[in-house]
Amino acid sequence: MIKNDDSKKWMKIGKKLLIIIWAAIILVFLIKRKDITVECILNYTPENPIRAVFMMLGLFALKSLSIVIYLGILYVINGILFPLPAAIIMNICGSAVMVTLPYVIGRKMGSQAVLSSLFPETDGWTVF
Repeated sequence: MIKNDDSKKWMKIGKKLLIIIWAAIILVFLIKRKDITVECILNYTPENPIRAVFMMLGLFALKSLSIVIYLGILYVINGILFPLPAAIIMNICGSAVMVTLPYVIGRKMGSQAVLSSLFPETDGWTVF
C-alpha cells in the first residue's frame, strides 16, 4: 500500500506536534513535581461528584500516555474522594481507560506507522 505525499506530510507534522506537546507536559511536570501530591490534587478536585469522576478519568487517561504521574496517587485519591465501593469501581474504570487509550492509539496508527518510526530507512515496508 503506497501512501500519498499529503498523508506522509501530515504524519510528519503530527509526530513533531506530538513530541512538542509531550515535551511541554513533561517540562511542566518536572518544574511542578513537588506540587504533584495527593493534597494538591484534592485541592483542585471539584465538589460535584460527577465532575470529580470525569476529572479522575482524565487523570487516568493522562497517566496512560506519560510516565510522570504516579499511579498510586490516583488510586489513593479515588479512595479519599469516593466511598469504598465507588472508589473500587473508579479504580477499575480508570485502569481500563489507562490501558485502552494506548491500545487505541496504536491500533489507529497502524503497523506501518510503528515500523516506519522504528526503522525510518525502510519507510515501514519491512514485515517481521
